[in-house]
Amino acid sequence: MQTRIQPKPMPKQKRIKLTGKAYTELRKALHKRARGHCESCCKYAPLLDEDGQFDVFRCGHVSHIKSKGAGGDDSPENCLWECFYCNVLVRSWGCKK
Repeated sequence: MQTRIQPKPMPKQKRIKLTGKAYTELRKALHKRARGHCESCCKYAPLLDEDGQFDVFRCGHVSHIKSKGAGGDDSPENCLWECFYCNVLVRSWGCKK
């Protein structure tokens, strides 16, 4: 009887998962890279509203190219700056523009 040698499983690559200040810095970097516009539809997508507050409907959002659930991370290379419409309606619900 032959014994098969099982290859060692590759260790999972540690994902970048940001919270707090680090996530805020990622948002700022993506906003700067996109020059304040949605990277999908080119509409204006500010970092904060006129009052300096985050408004979910008027401000830009971080969108992941490869979702976190599929192994994506919070690196700038895996993220897009998008308006509310593109982030929620198009990506999450699969609606067409």
